[in-house]
Amino acid sequence: MDAAIVDGTAHLTTMIRGMLAAGSWQDRRGTNLLDGGCPFYGVYATSDGGHMAVGALEERFYAEFVRLLGIGEEAAATRYDLARWPELREAVAKTFLGRTRQEWTDVFDGSDACVAPSSPGRGPVPPAPGRPRHLHRARRAGPAGPRTPLLRHPRHPAYGPRPARCRHRRGRPRLGRTLPAPPGDFRMKRRIYTEDHEAFRAVVRTFLEKEVLPHYEQWEKDGIVSREAWLAAGRQGLLGIAVDEEYGGGGNPDFRYGAVLAEEFTRAGTPGLALGLHNDIIGPYLTSLATDEQKRRWLPGFCSGETITAIAMTEPGAGSDLQGIRTTAEDRGDHWVLNGSKTFISNGILADLVVVVARTTPEGGAHGLSLLVVGAARRASSAAATSTRSARSPRTPPSCSSTTSASPRRTCSASSTAPSST
Repeated sequence: MDAAIVDGTAHLTTMIRGMLAAGSWQDRRGTNLLDGGCPFYGVYATSDGGHMAVGALEERFYAEFVRLLGIGEEAAATRYDLARWPELREAVAKTFLGRTRQEWTDVFDGSDACVAPSSPGRGPVPPAPGRPRHLHRARRAGPAGPRTPLLRHPRHPAYGPRPARCRHRRGRPRLGRTLPAPPGDFRMKRRIYTEDHEAFRAVVRTFLEKEVLPHYEQWEKDGIVSREAWLAAGRQGLLGIAVDEEYGGGGNPDFRYGAVLAEEFTRAGTPGLALGLHNDIIGPYLTSLATDEQKRRWLPGFCSGETITAIAMTEPGAGSDLQGIRTTAEDRGDHWVLNGSKTFISNGILADLVVVVARTTPEGGAHGLSLLVVGAARRASSAAATSTRSARSPRTPPSCSSTTSASPRRTCSASSTAPSST
């Protein structure tokens, strides 16, 4: 979880920085993609007081969202007109209020509109019958008659008059007043990094200057990162830092090296080369859950950059709530049948190895989920019938598809309850 937060924060910071540089970030709250201003990325109330979460960012998802919502072509055409976003948001909100949460769930069920029911909030806790909410404001009746108020703070009226308010004294700084900086360098210094970490930082900066920044603009145009950059990262020792040396890794589990990597990539504004996801999120799955045979098969390429990895968790109807995952994996004895849709898969366009979260038992909620490792050959065979953005195709963009893939059963790897992998 810590690795996901660090990696996600770095990507989010980089994206906001890019928006600011491009002039596409409005300096008003509620007018941007990430602060509630985007009408197709937010939460809407339904007629029964429930809520539906919308994340239809890509064109394909947005088209499906508009079609199922039925708001009309004229309103839908305002997607790229930021000045008309309030109009579109009002139309979407009004439409969602026309049905209940369950009715809208049924409408979007199984679609690629990226709409799902939002978990209801707990709301205020009602007071127990016969018991006031604020105990210090009322007397409680008991066997011996009324009791004195329950005091919660020394300033309660029962303690007597409140002390006189302190006045500002001449010569003392008031709150909010900016003071001149004292002489010398009094900036806060971080002490979490050692000389070894700073030396590693210099290596990362050199790698970015030589192998990434000169090509990044072209990668943006092509919509794909060059595999040569991954191989260069492997040669520089930036991949598999925590992997044992016997598999070609650095053998150093110190997470601060991953933090340095995330800081420098954020500083350079290059989130497309997702080394942090590869190292800090997928790496621990392989090193802690894979068998010895699987480690010998996967980890050398993982550390050299020849094997690029991705993780397929998010679905069109299940985002942060992984208990809502609908992708299933069925055990057929000598192989597993994997069936479902995944979306927003970082590295999915290049991945040779994908960790897929699927439901292996219908009951048990989160305890019925397992992790399956799907290789490039299997993904290519299942993606032959579709040109959509799929995690199963090593050369198609990272979005979603609804296909069935048969994977041979091998030694078990990662699972929440029942072991399942290929």
